Amino acid sequence: MIRTYFAYDDGSGTVGDKMLVEVEDTINDLLSSGFGTVTAINTQYDGIYTEAGVSEVCTTDATQDSVYDGTGVTENNVFEPPICFSTIAEIELSTSTFNLLDNADLDLERAYQGLLIMGSELTTQFNVFAEPGHHSTFTISPPDYAAVVGVDSNSSTDIDTCLLTGCVAEWAVNNLDNKSTRMDQTVSLTMGYRNTSTTSVVELDPNDEAVSLHLKVDLFDEQAVQIDFVAGIKYLDTATMNDWGISLVEISNLATIPQITSDGIRLAYENGIAPLDDFTDQFPVASIGDAFSDSIPGGPDIQMGQLSWVSDSVADGLDGPSGGLNYSHSVGCSETVTPPATLSYCIQGPSAMGYDHPIYLRSTSNTFELGLLSLIQDNLPDDDFTVDGETFSVSDYFEVITNDDLRRMMDAGLSLETVLDTSFLESMIPSDLPPSKITLELILPNWIETISGEDRIILEHSASGENRNEISIAGPSPYTYNHPIVDENGQTICLQTQKTCVSTSLSIDFDTFDVNEWTKSVSVEFGLEANAVVHRIALPQGYYDINEDTTVRMEVIPSDLVRLIGDIMSRIESPMKIERCLERNTGFEECPESRRLVFELTSDGLMEFGTDVGEILTNEIHIASKELEDNDEVAFSAVDIGDFSIETSLAGLGTPGPIVSDEVGLSVSLKIPKVRFTLAVSSPWGDLISGDPDLITLSLITEDVSNAFRTPLLQPMVMIVDEMSSMMTASLVSSEGITFPPLEEEALTVQTGSWDTTIHEETELDLTGPVSFTLPKGIVVKEATSAQGNMVITEDEDGRQVITYTIPPDGLDDEVTLRLQVTWIYLLGQFWAYPAVVVILLILLIRRRRKKKKKKRAAREAKNSLYKAQKMGLSESDFAQMAGLVDRQVGGYDEGIDPFEAMQGEPPQR
Repeated sequence: MIRTYFAYDDGSGTVGDKMLVEVEDTINDLLSSGFGTVTAINTQYDGIYTEAGVSEVCTTDATQDSVYDGTGVTENNVFEPPICFSTIAEIELSTSTFNLLDNADLDLERAYQGLLIMGSELTTQFNVFAEPGHHSTFTISPPDYAAVVGVDSNSSTDIDTCLLTGCVAEWAVNNLDNKSTRMDQTVSLTMGYRNTSTTSVVELDPNDEAVSLHLKVDLFDEQAVQIDFVAGIKYLDTATMNDWGISLVEISNLATIPQITSDGIRLAYENGIAPLDDFTDQFPVASIGDAFSDSIPGGPDIQMGQLSWVSDSVADGLDGPSGGLNYSHSVGCSETVTPPATLSYCIQGPSAMGYDHPIYLRSTSNTFELGLLSLIQDNLPDDDFTVDGETFSVSDYFEVITNDDLRRMMDAGLSLETVLDTSFLESMIPSDLPPSKITLELILPNWIETISGEDRIILEHSASGENRNEISIAGPSPYTYNHPIVDENGQTICLQTQKTCVSTSLSIDFDTFDVNEWTKSVSVEFGLEANAVVHRIALPQGYYDINEDTTVRMEVIPSDLVRLIGDIMSRIESPMKIERCLERNTGFEECPESRRLVFELTSDGLMEFGTDVGEILTNEIHIASKELEDNDEVAFSAVDIGDFSIETSLAGLGTPGPIVSDEVGLSVSLKIPKVRFTLAVSSPWGDLISGDPDLITLSLITEDVSNAFRTPLLQPMVMIVDEMSSMMTASLVSSEGITFPPLEEEALTVQTGSWDTTIHEETELDLTGPVSFTLPKGIVVKEATSAQGNMVITEDEDGRQVITYTIPPDGLDDEVTLRLQVTWIYLLGQFWAYPAVVVILLILLIRRRRKKKKKKRAAREAKNSLYKAQKMGLSESDFAQMAGLVDRQVGGYDEGIDPFEAMQGEPPQR
């Protein structure tokens, strides 16, 4: 019927034209009510209609009607064939249709596509209808980048079966039931992103943190420390967005947005669909400042400033991935744009709508006071340790350390490596943030750095990491040993290659050596002075493992570091005291006072101990000497070394200077004052001559006892006699004395070879410096040479020769020649007793002979005097003799001559 009147025109247009207008108006109403504003529309009759894959022929030709009205039709059906229309319309889509806030900056197509790539599923609601007597079918095919993932219950689309091949949303409205009104239906369509070979929906890596918090604490000026806080946002999850009240859609319950990536934040900013204040106002920057304040000593008042958005992280010099609010994509984004336009977010390519380039927020704090030493002291374990039964705390010792002390320790070459558990940083992460990583960057003062030379320490903590950070500290210009040590004369004491430098000097003064034959003893009088100046000491390994995580490294300990440690220990209120008992198996409380070793680990305590140790050694040697009397291996009947003593001292400690070095050493000295030691055979001569060593007993007076005295005295005496005999036969005797070797022979030669002068291998301690021997008066060196020039012969103020051999720091490889002479003065001093006894005996014999002659002469004179007296009287001298006034040297009563008895005989014959 319609086709019959299709060409009918009542003056306002044909029926066919009017039908086109009506259909076009209906479609226009439908599109306008459900999708947006129709800006252009064109409706035409169509010859083919396809629905659900089935095509049907349409026509406006009346001849194609039923057999009652046309020809060529086989079926009598007034509804066939149908009249079909096709409409092409241009629609200005409404942002509300896509559940987005309307604004002038919105690029709906890119924004919608970007939201879908982030994994969003957006639901659109619109109305479909059918006029009375109409059956309307609505089909929506999504764009190439989208996929229908959900429809309401009114749709005939089976999402489960079509999802793999791509779904087309379809709704049918049947209003053929003779209703007089239009039938309306509200339907919904949910779309997601359709993955392509180049672009896929964003998937989060479970090992990636959503937010990175970076606190840079600048300790360069410890009086004005400031925090530079940067938050790098890679993505925010749904829970965080809900807590912060952030929504990118107009009606939140019509959208599922699992996360908003950094590209998504840039999308929201550029398209104006979410205010930036929603992010900055909700970010908990104040709690981060409070948490840091609570974690440091003193708890200073830290106020964080207003957060600001970083436009370009590279331009601002921020660490981490490039990003920022106005970051421009290049690598990884296949989307193109005409310059000078840029792409702040990407919707094509591998990095489309990703989170590799974070959004950065930044804030700085007020200034406050904080020292690196305070941080170390506050985080030290408060462990106790016990020494000699007394408990000490680690913190007690570190409390007295100052910044200057720590600086000088670092300058001394001390370095520390440790693995730090950063779980303490977890308290600084706000609880309302998604999985986050926190980084604490400490910019160090200029007097400290890491072992690798970095000026900062970086600590990290994350939910997925091990949270064990390797850190280290060292001095920026630490002390090094590779320089020579010279004395005041410019002579090299230690080479630059020697880690340990100890300058030593030894002086032995042999004053006298006497063999006392009459007392069967040997006496030696000598003194000793030894000095060691310690400049630096090598540590055996160069490091010390405190535990499996912490290692202290130091190759060499310079003398100034010892001074520093002593000075630090001196400041402690209760310094560590060492108490020991030198008597074995005896506790300190039960220990005799004389055998107690007590000293404090302070500078004064060490120097006092340096003096006391001499007395302690002397006392111990005296005690050990008394034990020799009870020693069955050595037959000592008497031991008395009460005059033997040792004097010691330690100097050079005190307050160290500002610069750590080894130029000024620590001086250790030992002195044995000159004393005479006498070793005597206390057995009678008979026991000595018997040859039975068991009968021999010794006595030691003022002598330092060693194993050298175990040899019986007879054997060395015999050796001396043999040697003297051999010297005589070898023509060693000259007018000046006894020379060995003889002058006509080569001098005694000693080849040192490559003698290793190392005393202690682990510390590389070498014996260096002068060794002096002062010879007894009368023993001289006639010839002495050193191929290396290490030996010098001098005389002291008493005219005694001093042999000084200086051991060079680079070791010995020398040839030394010696020729000694024992002068007649020395021999006379040793053997004067023998000729003296002969002379004295001769004098006594002569005197006795003279006395006898005087006695005989006196007797004769007495007789003659008495005889003369009987005949002619007495002379004055005769009278004096008779009166007892005779000189006793020539006779008298006291000498046994009785003058009266002498007168009884005949006078002597002349």
